[in-house]
Order: sequence, then C-alpha cells, then structure tokens
Amino acid sequence: MTLSSLSSLKLSRVLWPALCTFLILCSLDELAAIREWRTSCRAPLLPLLSRPFSNDDAAAAEEENALLATGGSPIPQKIWQIFFTRPGFPSIQHHVHDWLRQAPDYTYTLLGSQTADAFVRTYYGDGERGAGRRDIVEAYRAAQNPALKSDLLRYLVLLVEGGVYSDVDTTPVAELGSWVPAERRPDVRLVVAVEHDELFNSGNEYGYPVQFSQWTIAAAPGHPVVADMVERAMTGLRDLVAAHNVTLDQLVRLPNYDVVNATGPIAWTEAVMRGIGAVDPEMTHPGNLSGLSEIRYFGDIMVLPIEGFMANMQRVGSGEDHFGLVTHDFRGAWKGE
Repeated sequence: MTLSSLSSLKLSRVLWPALCTFLILCSLDELAAIREWRTSCRAPLLPLLSRPFSNDDAAAAEEENALLATGGSPIPQKIWQIFFTRPGFPSIQHHVHDWLRQAPDYTYTLLGSQTADAFVRTYYGDGERGAGRRDIVEAYRAAQNPALKSDLLRYLVLLVEGGVYSDVDTTPVAELGSWVPAERRPDVRLVVAVEHDELFNSGNEYGYPVQFSQWTIAAAPGHPVVADMVERAMTGLRDLVAAHNVTLDQLVRLPNYDVVNATGPIAWTEAVMRGIGAVDPEMTHPGNLSGLSEIRYFGDIMVLPIEGFMANMQRVGSGEDHFGLVTHDFRGAWKGE
C-alpha cells in the first residue's frame, strides 16, 4: 500500500492526525489491516486532539449528567494506548484488534512519539487550550527514558480526556462496557486493580506488600487521584535528577526500581492510597488490601483483586475467576528500545 492509496480506506470520521498515529507506528502490512480494525468495531478512531481542556465545560457537564441520569458511566468510552517505535518488537496488530472487538462503542487512539508530543503541548502548554503547565511540557520533552516518558504520558492523557488506558501488550477478555457493574456504573470514576500481593507473587521491584497496576487504568477526566499522580510523577522526576546529579535528558538507562518508584507502580500505589484514605481513614497502608478476593469500593474508586487486570495469573488458593478483565503479556512494550 502506498500513501496515495490511503484515501481509499474510507474510514468514516477518521481525521488525518489520528491516522498519522498508525503511519508512525505500523508497518505497511499492518497499516493495510486498519480497514479490518475499523469495520470490526462500530466506533470511530479518535482524532488525536479531540476536546480541549478549556474553562467552558458546560457541554461536557451536560453530557455527563445525561449519562448519569440514564445509568451511564462518567468514564468516557475512549481507549488510549502508547507505542514508541521499537524495532523488532512483535506485532501489536492482534492486541489492537482485540481491544476494538471488546469495545464496539468506544473510540480508540494509539499515541506515537510525535502525536504524544503534540498532545502534551496542546493540553499542558501556554496555548488557547493549554493548562499553562510549562514545567510539565518541558519535563515530558526532556525525558529520554521511555518508561518514565510513557508513565507520565498515560497520566496526562487520562487527566484531560479520561477513558481506559492500557499497555499495548495487554488483551481485554471482557467487554469494556461490562467492567463496572451496572448498579455501580453512575458512581465509579476510577477503576484500578492490584498487581502485586506478597501472598501470591514476589519480586525485587515491589516497594509495598500490595501494589496497584498502572498498565491498565480506567478514569473519568479530572479525577483527583490522577491529578495527584501527575504531581507525584513530576516530583519523582525531580528527585531522580537530584539523586543522579544529572539533567533529565541524561537519565536514559536507569535501574528498574528507580523508574517504578518515580513514576511507576510504587508512585501510583501511593496516589491511589491517598485517594482511598480520604474516603476511609482506616485504610492507612496498601497492606490493608492484602488477600483481596472481591471488588471493593471506596467512594468513586473501584478496586479489583489481583486477577482483575492480570486475568492470566493463577493465584494460590483462588477459586473460579469472576474478576479477570485484562490479560498482560509482560513484554515491556513501554520500554521503546
């Protein structure tokens, strides 16, 4: 397929910015499959910079109120994934197809390096639609470690747009619309899952006896936990710079623990626990959730057991799995190396 033949794809409501994401990330053979992705899913591919983060949000508020009045969800029907070009990484086509198949009414966006840069500048820069956070724009631009960059980006996207973020080496095993029980749907604005419980798994990269996954997150735009996490990630980046006595752009290769502590699951766990603790003061430590075997709710936060976003995990003593929503291949697609 040549670039001149792309117009023949006739993808309704697909704008060039969104299509360019696939041009950045896919081989021509994979690009040819976009027709299949589109026709197997009724949702349009999301234009990369869809709705401004503006002061006039009356239309959005009215839309959300209408959703809530009919038992809908404040978490938008949007899927976000990140893939910084990584030569030799296995094809992600089947994963993307699976996400579209399980989300027939959702929009889908795959962010590459250039489109991610544009997103951050537009929504966090000094422009008309920006939040005036030059520190965030400069930190994102300077970050060269792909894991740090990918971590920060997912929080920035969810804070502005909301929806479901998931790494490209994940596969949904349940329709996204069914993730939150119908009776809870109007109230849940953040969905997280345990990724580590010392009762079931172990590893040197874990900072707490229980940690939350950030390879998959579902959130309403503007959720306080996500906003808190953006600031926690910025603090983590500054701490890394100080600890290594270098500039941010010189932090290329780092020990895994440095990453997960600065912007990854350790930092995310701290932000989530602050949100949970604000609702239930007795929840003072992640270890309070050890052995979780059912869904728990803390205000508008829904917490899934360890198999929630790791449905392919067989935990000791577990019975029939009723909570598995996503499988994770642990290929490290976020590394971008």
